[in-house]
Amino acid sequence: ELQRKLPDGSHRPANEAEVAAADFQTKMKQAAELVAMLPPQQKLQWAKHQRMEGNKLFATGEYKDAMDVYLTCLVAMDQSSKENDG
Repeated sequence: ELQRKLPDGSHRPANEAEVAAADFQTKMKQAAELVAMLPPQQKLQWAKHQRMEGNKLFATGEYKDAMDVYLTCLVAMDQSSKENDG
């Protein structure tokens, strides 16, 4: 069970929004790590595939899931470009 640490040092169970945020952060980190290992052309292919998946979700009214896919892709590509610039 995911716990949230409070300012007084105690813990409480995380609420649904906090769990969703933690899940999303994990997805973004995993995507960034995956993309970082790909050569440039495969990164572009991965991004295009993610965009198509997001578009499918959006077309069926699954807006939150579509947004997650789009944002994960953007963050992963941004992290990848930062690593290559550094």
